[in-house]
Amino acid sequence: MASGAALLLFLALQASELLPQSDFVAEVGRVVCTLVLLTVGFRALRKALLPRIDKITASEPCGRHFLIGLVTAVTNPLTFAFFSSVALTARGAMDGGTMPSFLPASVFLMALSWFGLLAVLLSRPAVLSLVGRSSRQIEVVTGAILIVMAVSMTFV
Repeated sequence: MASGAALLLFLALQASELLPQSDFVAEVGRVVCTLVLLTVGFRALRKALLPRIDKITASEPCGRHFLIGLVTAVTNPLTFAFFSSVALTARGAMDGGTMPSFLPASVFLMALSWFGLLAVLLSRPAVLSLVGRSSRQIEVVTGAILIVMAVSMTFV
């Protein structure tokens, strides 16, 4: 996932270099980011309100984890829209220079540490059980936070 996210951000940054630098381009990036956050937030709330079909269980060992994570991250349309909006917003904030090359590396490190932490925590049966019992509350809080972030972006 981390490699795919970094690759996707790198491609979005490179593609944004083809666009003229303007406030309009930065505004389009901000609007797209706001819409992505709203979409994900409302999906989380809807998921929390729908009846549960099955419980969270430990996943079976699966080969090709790297390839699955890479393809998932690169082909996810919400991830693409989010990183494109980041690239457009960053492009609008630049003073005519090129994009900083540390952005894909920082996304890689953030995603690697986040998904690594999740993997370690969810490998513990007690944590997995707690997540299974309180997943609705987690979804509601996550959805509300994302919606608040999206609304706050409209007033910046």
